[in-house]
Amino acid sequence: MSDNIFFPSVEEINNDWGPGEVIAFLETHKKKLFLRDVDIKPIKDNWVAGLDFLLLTRDKLLVQPYNLLDGPATRIVELTKKIKGEEEDDELPRKRPRLIRALDGKQIFDDSISMSWTDQEKETRETLLQDSPNVIFKNRSYSPGESDFLNFIQSGVFVDKSLFIIEYMIYSERAILITRPRRFGKSTNLSMLYTFLKPVSEKEKEQKLALFKDLKVSKFDWFIKLNLGNWPVIYISFKDLNYESWESMLSSIRKRISDLYKEHRYIIDNKKLHEDDESLFRKTLDGTIDNSYLMYALSSMSRYLHEYFGRQIIILIDEYDWSMEHAGSFYSKANIFFKCMYSSIAKDNQHVSKVLFVGILPLGQASFLSGLNNVGHYPMHILPGIHGRAHFSDMFGFTEKEVEFLLSKSNRKFELDNLRTHYNGYRTSTNKRIYNPHSIMSFLQKGIVGNYWTNSGSTFTVKKYLKKWNQDQFQSLYYAFYSLQDNDNHVKVKLVPHFRYDVLESEPEINAIYTLLCYSGYLTVNFDDKFNNEVDKQWKPTEVELIIPNREVAE
Repeated sequence: MSDNIFFPSVEEINNDWGPGEVIAFLETHKKKLFLRDVDIKPIKDNWVAGLDFLLLTRDKLLVQPYNLLDGPATRIVELTKKIKGEEEDDELPRKRPRLIRALDGKQIFDDSISMSWTDQEKETRETLLQDSPNVIFKNRSYSPGESDFLNFIQSGVFVDKSLFIIEYMIYSERAILITRPRRFGKSTNLSMLYTFLKPVSEKEKEQKLALFKDLKVSKFDWFIKLNLGNWPVIYISFKDLNYESWESMLSSIRKRISDLYKEHRYIIDNKKLHEDDESLFRKTLDGTIDNSYLMYALSSMSRYLHEYFGRQIIILIDEYDWSMEHAGSFYSKANIFFKCMYSSIAKDNQHVSKVLFVGILPLGQASFLSGLNNVGHYPMHILPGIHGRAHFSDMFGFTEKEVEFLLSKSNRKFELDNLRTHYNGYRTSTNKRIYNPHSIMSFLQKGIVGNYWTNSGSTFTVKKYLKKWNQDQFQSLYYAFYSLQDNDNHVKVKLVPHFRYDVLESEPEINAIYTLLCYSGYLTVNFDDKFNNEVDKQWKPTEVELIIPNREVAE
């Protein structure tokens, strides 16, 4: 229960915490504690402050005025015991350092980090709510097609999204899915996260810190000390697999996983595996592993890394849904393969601390991610939480302030109105306008406003499913789009929570098509005050109003 929970001191809770701090603490960690809103509400309603929180007992929580179920009551009380340092035999509380880091079940005490948990949480939350752009200019090389963090930070122009690292590590659930349209910076953020977390020696940490010294994340000393270069990571992308046939795709997957094993070859070079494991490792390395083992290769690597480094690992999966978009006639085979692979790394895997899936569409717990429990989904239109932050909503794509900053540094601020007309329009629930970074970087590179994003990738998938409609359905969609483009009107639809390409293939349905268009970036959720969007991050039907985001898409 305590994995990755930062415990405040008894003195801090007793002296400084009011009801707001108690609720903020429980809300921040409710996923790790398996608490629901209904479990936290009675504590909020009864104005429980710091001392009250420490004095809660299971017997108190089971009766009025709390009336909690036994499970939540037990977990909350166990949490207070850990804060107070009480052992299972209920010894007297012992004094604790200001910060405790839970690391694979072992408590690591770090007195060198002087900030209290409350100060850390407050500093992080306030910084995430700010919109202060930071751009690193190593030269004037605008690279719209680049996604590697090291290339950006060492020799290019990099719009600082490093707070994504903190937001992911502190506020996300164990397994989450982040969906964004193509070319919205997904791969760059994963590359940055991997570079930050990947384990290195103490000497190499100084070099790694130098990469991040001008970025926002570097201001959080306590976070740097806990996480920079301290996490074993599996990082793999399934983009651009060969999809001529299932055998071709399987061959591409085998090559990707073989390359991953080569990256971690030091495990067998240092004789850290048992004989049977070493044999499987070498077969995976040279590409001769049996298909029945291949789908569990990532799970096996998670165990190897955990045993080698002595701590749980983090897994980053880029383009998790690419294979299903292109599977076609072998959709069922690909679905079974990846369902087994993803379940093996994320469901009840004791070697894994966190898993991040990134892609375009939410393929859903009902099918593709059916083996995973409580996967948090974070689309661009996620609603804000208790502190007003819509998690990750502005971490992909450029905010308007970031675009203004880029233009001012390039002596092109006079172009802002023109760019607003052509590229502005993607919206978050907190009223931030998001620009597609590919279009902005392409404009800065070429100096001409053009349809860079719409011309940068294939529209094959959208066209493919539109062709399956009958003439009446197609005309209905056409007139809806014409209305949106002409009058800035909206269309009210229900986004499909569990998108399936195979179902859309056989049974084209209007809400599924709109879901495809929305998550692919051709439509965006309208958050004008006069509309009531029932947007939720959970896996259930979501009724929203959609509009065309900008002129680039409309044309």
